[in-house]
Amino acid sequence: METFLLLNLFHELALKGKNRPFFLQRAKAHVRRALKGLGAVLEGEWPMALLFRLPEEAWPEAKARLQDTLGVESFARVLRTPADLEALRAALEKALEGQTFGSFRITAKRTDKTFPLTSPEIERALGAFVKGKTGARCGLRGRSGSSWCGSCRERPFWRWSAVRG
Repeated sequence: METFLLLNLFHELALKGKNRPFFLQRAKAHVRRALKGLGAVLEGEWPMALLFRLPEEAWPEAKARLQDTLGVESFARVLRTPADLEALRAALEKALEGQTFGSFRITAKRTDKTFPLTSPEIERALGAFVKGKTGARCGLRGRSGSSWCGSCRERPFWRWSAVRG
């Protein structure tokens, strides 16, 4: 089974002016070096983020290596789904397995405008789903669980929690 890994690079790198391309190139090189030998394949690349496909068994080692990698702000294991609400609910249900929390927040960023719901509608639908499954309170402050939904190449991905780099 494969897993996907979404990395966010430090936003300060974007503030480097004319040196920005150099610093971004170096940060991405550090990430590639950290994942070398783990079977990671670059799936998507944006100015401040990278998406890799990774063998499931490589996740613990990738996590350990990336926590000390220069330029990495945060990273997370993500689930990719078809572009429909039921598939997102199924991915979220899988991500909730073994999780316990008293409150949570859902954040959606719908970059693929062909998805039938707006970002606030996705947040409400998935928030109601999590509340129904867990009984936890949905809140913006003092939350103990956090989830994020985004899209890449018309395929949504789901992240339950991020690890600081």
